[in-house]
Amino acid sequence: MWLLIIAIIVAAIVYDYYITHQPYPSAELKGKSVLITGCDTGFGRMTAQKLDTEGDFQVFAACLTQKGVDELKESGSPNLVPVLLDVTSESSIKAAVEIINEKSPDGLWAIVNNAGLLRGGLLETTTYQDWKLTFEVNVFGMAMITKALIPSLRKVKNSRVVNISSIAGRTAMAATSAYSASKFAVQALSDSLRRELHDWGIQVVIIQPGIMKTPLYDTPFEKTVDQLWDQYPEDAKEAYGKEFVAKSFQKSKDLVTKIAGDPNQVVDALCSVVKAKTPPHRKSVGKDAPFWILLSFLPSSVGDFILKSLNKGNVPLGLQKKK
Repeated sequence: MWLLIIAIIVAAIVYDYYITHQPYPSAELKGKSVLITGCDTGFGRMTAQKLDTEGDFQVFAACLTQKGVDELKESGSPNLVPVLLDVTSESSIKAAVEIINEKSPDGLWAIVNNAGLLRGGLLETTTYQDWKLTFEVNVFGMAMITKALIPSLRKVKNSRVVNISSIAGRTAMAATSAYSASKFAVQALSDSLRRELHDWGIQVVIIQPGIMKTPLYDTPFEKTVDQLWDQYPEDAKEAYGKEFVAKSFQKSKDLVTKIAGDPNQVVDALCSVVKAKTPPHRKSVGKDAPFWILLSFLPSSVGDFILKSLNKGNVPLGLQKKK
């Protein structure tokens, strides 16, 4: 029985690797239009700039800030069209969609839902505001901008929606509950949407990056240990102790530094599924991706043991007192 389980796990990982690295024939994109959200920095900006230099098609680069819009206007060709877009605002989505529909009346070839944020922390210490913002950006914003543009996607044969999820949507680590929950929701949203839009010829693709060297993964470490500690409720301070917080912070930072991959891998993956005639349903990216995928297939007790070992020797103060 165990041999069968191991064989299935290995086969699943090999298949995932094959899908990730399989080359796909390119479609004819001349004259078509693509929307990418979250283009102020990171994957979004890099993908918009790369697509702008690689093809004779229109790229709508949606930015949260006017600064992002201005910077892209200066660096791009006339085919790169920066647009202000706050995916958490209904009025902002409506205004952006009006611009896109006006400049691309024949419809959209692709939406790349890249806008996202990461708020780390234990459930016990993560604020309601951080949970709310995480889901508003990572899930609700993705759903609403896609919903608004489905009629535009229907106009173009073989169009697609490309959703950025994460390996955190396959395996959830401690102190990432808000982020991982949002990325699991992205997986579910994408699977459901793929089945809803299949008969219309609209494809839905999930990109699952591992840990990458981008501003997204810098965010949890922008605060100091003292700043994090000051945000802890008094009962949490008593339960965990500042030493536990400091060690956890450093271990997480060291892990990201050690295994974080090149963001250009994700940019290449995004460009490949935008340009592919028939893209895969899922594409994982990053040298650490096979590890997280393996954990997602293992029995939970085994996965828990492996992840616990990453924080070995770091015991909350409240548990030390009980020993």
